[in-house]
Amino acid sequence: MPCLFTRCDSAASVLAGDASFRDKAHARLAELVRGAEIVVLASHEPAIIREWCNRTIWLEHGSVQAEGTPDA
Repeated sequence: MPCLFTRCDSAASVLAGDASFRDKAHARLAELVRGAEIVVLASHEPAIIREWCNRTIWLEHGSVQAEGTPDA
């Protein structure tokens, strides 16, 4: 049964560790994204957001500041 919702933190899954770990984490994140209808990805890295997201919401102190595509 496919997953409908996945949440992950990019700092833990993509940015930490050595190159081998990052490659494994990147592959696992790709697998999660392919298998879920909705993925909530928390990140402070614009490059991560642009790579993995097709829709974004920018929150600051719990308030929505902007929403749209990552390049907007």
